[in-house]
Amino acid sequence: MVLCERAATWLTRSNKRVLLQRVLYRFAYRVWFLCCVVACGSLRESAAQPAVSATAGTPAERVSGAAAAGTGTAVLDAGIVADAGAASDDDAGAVIADAGMSAIPAAGMGAASAGAAGSLQPVDQRDCPADLDAAHLPKRLAVSGALQLSDPAITESKGTFYAFGTGAGIPIRTSKDLLTWQDAGRVFTLEPSWIPQRLAAEPELWSPDISFFGGLYHLYYAASKQGGNRSCIGHATAESLPGPFQDRGEVLCSNLGTKKDDWNAIHPSYIEDTDGTPYLTFGSFYSGLKLIALDPATGKPVDHTPIAIAARPQQGDAIEAPFIVRRCDYFYLFASFDRCCDGVNSTYKIFVGRSKQLTGPYVDRDGKPMLQGGGTELVVGDDTWHGPGHSAIFKSESRWFEAHHAYYAGEPSAIFVTGEAYLRISELMWDAEGWPASGGP
Repeated sequence: MVLCERAATWLTRSNKRVLLQRVLYRFAYRVWFLCCVVACGSLRESAAQPAVSATAGTPAERVSGAAAAGTGTAVLDAGIVADAGAASDDDAGAVIADAGMSAIPAAGMGAASAGAAGSLQPVDQRDCPADLDAAHLPKRLAVSGALQLSDPAITESKGTFYAFGTGAGIPIRTSKDLLTWQDAGRVFTLEPSWIPQRLAAEPELWSPDISFFGGLYHLYYAASKQGGNRSCIGHATAESLPGPFQDRGEVLCSNLGTKKDDWNAIHPSYIEDTDGTPYLTFGSFYSGLKLIALDPATGKPVDHTPIAIAARPQQGDAIEAPFIVRRCDYFYLFASFDRCCDGVNSTYKIFVGRSKQLTGPYVDRDGKPMLQGGGTELVVGDDTWHGPGHSAIFKSESRWFEAHHAYYAGEPSAIFVTGEAYLRISELMWDAEGWPASGGP
């Protein structure tokens, strides 16, 4: 009897255990099921949200992230405002920077050259966004160091930016970051012997242009005397920068001997057409700016019949220093209007027009042809910097820059001499209609 009672008690307890286990199992299953439902709903909501770009965040945040990732960029300090001609010599001519300004790519990261517009990537509308608006305006760079340089042209090679300019032997400047520049000697220690033979004089070497094609760096330069059009364009090449350069002699001359030309063979600049055909643009006063096709094997003209692309017949023919770049569907012609080389009295200023064909016609924003004096204002002088001119455009990474010289009109200082020409560099930005704006002068 006792055994039966004990057996009954044990069975009762066992049934209770089983029932309790079943209840617990069912409860756990329902909790698990509810968790799955919630998780699936969250996933569906996430999938319905727009994708977030890897570059999300403010421009300043993107800059900070890039620097932290070790991209090798030089960043302008946010919030610093230093105006040209400021009381302190340290910040005279410096850049305006704000929290929305992106980093300047360090040299050696795929910079395209000034004077080598044909080396830019093929046209792709996705690479042509507007980056100019009221909240994002181009800035001047805080350049310093060896800045006395006229008619600049800039390129990059192996981690260094190189600037070439007007002067005896063609002076060279170098920089690692586009900001601090050093003297790097000259292209020629001795003037090429063909120059005095052809021009029967000792002319100055002017307005060089640097480009890279055919596995060589090509330097086009001008030899002339100010005030006339008895001029020649020369050509030199180098396997690497800063040289040595091998002079290749004369490319094109104007008004020599019995030949009477109404154009001037100075201010050369290299550009390639959409099919890769190389051209040289040049010109100063007289009948204006010209374009001539080159032999890609030699870098010399295919013929000596230039194409007219811009003139100012109603403004005293005061136009020179052409520079062409290709962006999206257009070729952009930058040119200097009015007069250079008179110190603080210089009236130089930079204008631009564009065309869907390299050979023109180039028109300004209002549709006026540049052959009839048209042009959209890009850079003019201010109280501190007079006569900005001889524009050179270059691209580093995805950012465009505009270089020129201007004459210091402020009080003499430890850095600047009143009336002397100095290298100036600014960001170049593009509006929604595809027109450029510079942070100059």
